[in-house]
Parts: sequence; C-alpha cells; structure tokens
Amino acid sequence: GVLDVAGGHGELAFLLANLNGVRATVVDPRPLRVDRFARKLRCGVYHGTEPLQQFNTVRTPPADGSVRAPGHLRAFFDAQLIGPLLSGDMLVFEEALGRSRERAAQVDWTAKGLEANAEDASIHGGSADDAGSGDDRDEQPLRLDEEG
Repeated sequence: GVLDVAGGHGELAFLLANLNGVRATVVDPRPLRVDRFARKLRCGVYHGTEPLQQFNTVRTPPADGSVRAPGHLRAFFDAQLIGPLLSGDMLVFEEALGRSRERAAQVDWTAKGLEANAEDASIHGGSADDAGSGDDRDEQPLRLDEEG
C-alpha cells in the first residue's frame, strides 16, 4: 500500500484506491473530505479523459456506485512522531502517536492554515489545552463501501 503523508483531503489516496486498486492511507491532521472526489468518480470525470486511461488499472467505476475511501490516520507526521518511530521502542512510539493524534484533534484547517480549535475544548468539556484527549485508537477509517 501507499502511505500518503501530508495528504490533505485525500485526493491522491482516493484516486489510487479507485483508479488503480491500490490500498492507501493518508497521514494528515486534517479530516478527509472525499465526497467531491466520489461524486466525480460516479459521474465518470476520472474516466472521461482518453489520454489518461493508460494509467488507470480500474477501467470504470463500479456499477453499484460504491467507492473506496482511503484509510486515514489523523496525526502530525513530524519529528515528535518520527524520532520515537526510528528509536524502535514501540511503547515510546505508541505514546508519541497518541500525543500526535491528540494534537491533531485540537486543530482546524482554515484559510490561514492550521489553527487551534477552541470549539473542541467545549465539546470535550475542558480547556483547549486538554481537548481531544479521548482514546480513539479503535476508530475505523472512513469507508464508503462494504469491502476493505
């Protein structure tokens, strides 16, 4: 599979999954937004350009209209995560990953870039400093079809 680091809204990973059958996971603190890409796929936009068809291994969208959404790890892929990963200590890495996911839950992407999410604090009943501290490791990646 492909790990799409800083994959934004997930377009590259979505295209790999739906035009090439490649499993892909986006690592980005922003939520995925693949609805627009799914509409374009269902309308045939990605299959309507003859010169590009040589690169698509999945020739047409499924007849039932289902699409595959990429996996998503809502986290920062930065030195605070990579250092523990490279150390080889899985416990330290898992703790760093948890902190990275907590930080990701505390930010929003705006026209100005990533900003602290003050709303998140009220949702979790705390301050912005402790927002997003819930354990969501069991959270499943967004899926728009029944298959994995």
